[in-house]
Amino acid sequence: IVRREVPAFATIDDELVRAVAGHFQTYWTDALLDPGARQAHEMRLREQVSALLTEAGYDLNPESGPRALIQAIRDRGWGFQAGRTRPLQDFILWRKTEIQGYEVELSDGVQPVTVHFLDDFVSEGWSNFATFGHTGTGGWANDDGLFCISSSYDRESERFLVSYLKHEARHYADYQLFPNLEGPDLEYRAKLTELMFVGDGQGDLIGKFISHANGQSDAPHPLANYHVLTDIAGIVGLDGSPQDSSSWQNVDPDAVRAAARELFEHHNQRLYDEGSDTSTGILTTLR
Repeated sequence: IVRREVPAFATIDDELVRAVAGHFQTYWTDALLDPGARQAHEMRLREQVSALLTEAGYDLNPESGPRALIQAIRDRGWGFQAGRTRPLQDFILWRKTEIQGYEVELSDGVQPVTVHFLDDFVSEGWSNFATFGHTGTGGWANDDGLFCISSSYDRESERFLVSYLKHEARHYADYQLFPNLEGPDLEYRAKLTELMFVGDGQGDLIGKFISHANGQSDAPHPLANYHVLTDIAGIVGLDGSPQDSSSWQNVDPDAVRAAARELFEHHNQRLYDEGSDTSTGILTTLR
C-alpha cells in the first residue's frame, strides 16, 4: 500500500511540524486498520515524536507527555491541540484564532467562558481523517476556555448556542466542580444540558443521540448517549425502544426537558454524595 501525504499536510512549511504530522498520519492509519495492535502503534508514535523533539533541542522528561509537543508546535506560531480523543491520540492544527467572551446560562447558574474560534485548519483530528472530512469534533473545552471550529457553526443557530456553547460551558463548569470526573459522566451531564435548553431542534438532537448511542462503548459520547436516552425514556414512559426515533415522535417536548433537568439534578446529588473532589463518575459502572 502506498500512503500519500494528506494534501493539507503538504502546506506545512515548518519541517518539524510537517514531520510530526506525517507520523500522526501513519499512526492513525495503522491504528484504524490494525486495532488489535493499537497500543504498539501508539508507542511507536511516541518514540518517533520524542526523537524529533529531542533532535530539535527540546528537553524532554518521562512526564512530558503531549504537553511538550503542544508547547513545541505553539512556540512555532501554530494553533495546536493534542491528547487523546478516545480511542486515539489526536493532532489538531490550525492557523487563525478569534477570541470572544460569553455569559452562558446553565441550569445551576451563569458560567462566564472565553471562546476561541479556530479557522484555517491543516488537521481537524483523527475522526475527520478517518471519515475523509465527513465528521469530526466541533470543539472542546479545557482549563484555558472553549475552543470552537468556526466552519462547523452558524453562531446564531441552536446548534451553536445550545449544542456547542451550553454543552462546552457545562464541561468547563464541571472541570472546576468535579475535577476527577471522567469522560462518560462529563458527556452525560452536557447532553442533558442540551436537552434542557434545546427548542425546535429537540427531535433532531434526539435523533443524533440515537444514531451515536452504544451502551457497551469505551468512548464517552456513545456511552453517554445511550444512558441519556434510556434514562429519559424511563421517566417519560416511552412507548417503544429509546433507540428507535419513531418512539419519540409523540412525547411532549416539555416532558423531555423536565426529565433532563430531573436526571441532571439527581446525577449532581450522587456526585456530591460520593465526594465532589474525588468522584470519577457512575456511568462506566452501569454497562
